[in-house]
This record gives sequence, structure tokens and C-alpha cells, in this order.
Amino acid sequence: MCPTGLPLKSHTAFTMNGKQIVLIAVSISCSFSAGAQNVTASPYSMFGLGEVEMGDYGTNAGMGGIGIGHIRRNSINTANPASLTALDPQTFVLEGAATGRYNIYRSGNKESSVMSGNLQRIALGTRFSPKWVFGAGMVPFTRVGYSMTGNDYVEGGNSLVNTSFKGSGGLTRIYISNAYQLTPRISIGLNTSLIYGSLNQTEKESVWTIEKTSNTNKIYFDGGIQYSDTLSKKITYTVGLTGGYQTGLTMHNSLYAYDSDGYVVADKNLIATECYIPEFYGIGFSLRHKNGLTAGVDYRFQKWSRLKTGTSTLSFRDLNRVSAGISYIPNGINPSNYFEAVEYQAGFSVSNSYIDLNGNKSMNYSVTAGGRFPLTGGSSINVGLEYGKTGMSKQGSIQNEYLRLTVGFSFEDIWFVRPKFD
Repeated sequence: MCPTGLPLKSHTAFTMNGKQIVLIAVSISCSFSAGAQNVTASPYSMFGLGEVEMGDYGTNAGMGGIGIGHIRRNSINTANPASLTALDPQTFVLEGAATGRYNIYRSGNKESSVMSGNLQRIALGTRFSPKWVFGAGMVPFTRVGYSMTGNDYVEGGNSLVNTSFKGSGGLTRIYISNAYQLTPRISIGLNTSLIYGSLNQTEKESVWTIEKTSNTNKIYFDGGIQYSDTLSKKITYTVGLTGGYQTGLTMHNSLYAYDSDGYVVADKNLIATECYIPEFYGIGFSLRHKNGLTAGVDYRFQKWSRLKTGTSTLSFRDLNRVSAGISYIPNGINPSNYFEAVEYQAGFSVSNSYIDLNGNKSMNYSVTAGGRFPLTGGSSINVGLEYGKTGMSKQGSIQNEYLRLTVGFSFEDIWFVRPKFD
């Protein structure tokens, strides 16, 4: 059973229907640190492993998050490791990206706004042989970050007192990618990842504080395949498949409790619990025209319904996500000015929420726009802007409206070339 941010005391009466729970303004300063602290501000991150990262945030940041069936020369696409075979020989590529996000949360007639920021990814890749390409990187896997108040029954009585609930932490993924060019048209790739981190939860009343921490680490594998061919002299296409199997996570739990005077009333290890990374499958398709136009679409499925929560008001359901994107370079070969060499991007995504709260089946929507701004030597600055809504449903729930800015870089260099002198 996965840990959740539900109250730590067994006698707690707590519902999440927009009446008893009130969102408060969460004070989170923008933090940019690699892996050590995943910062978010989402009440939904209190459930399961936290808020799961869905985006790639690389050179396709403005294209709706596509990548399964997309291939780009000298670019690191974490959505499908098979795409690494697009790296040129003797080329080293280093990429990074950071995001800033402004959120507005609504529940009933309550509203809260908060800003958060993160380093989203660091990745590198290089070709070891004519057919073998290597990559590595670090990305957030899940994030936990919430601050709420609710009503809690006093033990042994019927009176209600105000209780605060806070969560932080998340899981980080460090991975090694290997891609191999089987034929001129077919490439395969495998990610070997270490997923690790801690989920931290604090429940506080006026006279006591309870802190619970869940730590885990696990090796995880996922992979992909891509097939590329031509439709005509001017149009090429790529089809991609990705997948990963369900992997168990053992959560090592500990509890620390103290009163308002600082007296420790509990400091112990709890029984370990089991959680799961759900199996997933994805398929993608893209078309590229020699005039600089590229279009693609991805579908991704995650089997969240196998996860158990231990409460009747909360369940997980399978996630289905469709994303599509388009990009255009006016004149990438012989531009007459800088803006003709810029890649302009747009896209969107639609998915259902994998969290079912009180039978509330909600939807998520987002639209994106951005650009890839070239620098000398093949490097670039990548900018993406995303506007989205999550938790949207007829019944009403905790709804999130957000605006996210992604700024990244792609550095390209040539290795192992001996200079020639006359």
C-alpha cells in the first residue's frame, strides 16, 4: 500500500470535499537544486508517490511534450531512448533545463496562489561507436509539496481543532541510456535508472507535531524502439514505441513525534510498506518535411489502477494521455536573418487524472508554445511556455490553473578530432 498524505493518526476524521479542507497560501521560494529537493506546490502531491513528472522539458518543450515518435539531430530526447541514435559521430551533447511555475488552486469558494521553481533536467550524450550511443542524466520522478489546514477531532472527544498538514520531498531518477542502430531504419534504446528519494509529511496541532518520513531506492528499466523511413523525396516519418514494467518500491518508514515543549513522545521505525511504479506503454508518430515543418503525436498509458490506498475515498485509475505538437523553421539551411533560423513550436496535451477522489473523475488540459533559438556551433537556448488546468470536472474538486515557463540550453561540441596543420 502506497504512503499517502492522509492524516497520520488513526482516529483522525478528514475529508477532502472542498468544505472541511481549506487551501492556504503556501510559502515556497523558488529553489533550483539537482535531485536533493524537488519543489512543487500541489495538494494532489499528498497522494501515492507524489505528483508524477510527465514532461521532457528539453528541445521539444513547446511541442506539447511529444517525443516517443520524434527524432531530432544532436538532441537528447528522454521520452524514447532509441532516439539517441540521431547524435552525430564524435559529437558530445549536454542539455539542461529549469522551470518556474505560477499556480492558482481553487476548492469551492476558496482560492490560493503560489509560485515554485525547479531544475528539471541535466542530460548528456555521445556516440561510442558507429552504431552505439550512450547517454546519462538526472530528472525528477515525482514531487511532494503541499500545505493545508483541516479539522481534526480531539482524541476521546467530539470537539474539532484546527490541524495543519505539510509535505515535501519526492523521488529522483538518475539514469544511463544505451541506444543501438540495428539497421539504417530501426534503432532501439534502454534506460537503466536508479530511483531514490524520501517523502516527508508533517501533521501539527497546537500541542503536538508528528513527522513521518518514507525512504526508498530501486533499480528500474524501461526502453523504446523507433522506425524511420521516407514517404516521398521531401517527407520522412518516424514511428516509436516505449514501455516499462511494473516495479515494486519498498518504503522504509519512520515516525517522530513531539509536544509543544519539544518533549519527544515517539521516535521509531514503522513497518515497511510496498508501493509500485506502474507499467506504462507509449506510441508516437511524427512527420518531417524538408521545408522545415515537423508534426507529431504521442499516446501514453499508465496502469495506476493496481495501486491500493487503504481508504475508500481515494483510489487510482489508469492514465491515458494524448499530446501533439508542431514546429517550423522558416529557413534552417541558408537563413537571411537570425529569425529565419529559429524553430517555432506549439502543442497541446489532454489526459485524465490518475487520482480518483470521492468518485471525482477529473481531466487535465494544457497548451504550449515555444522556440529553439540557435547559437554558434549547433548549441541552442530552448524556451517553452505552458498554460494548463488540472482537476477539471463537473462535480468540482481541487482545481489547478497554472502557467509554466521552461528555459533550457543545449550545448554541442566535437570530440576526438585531431587538428590538421599545413
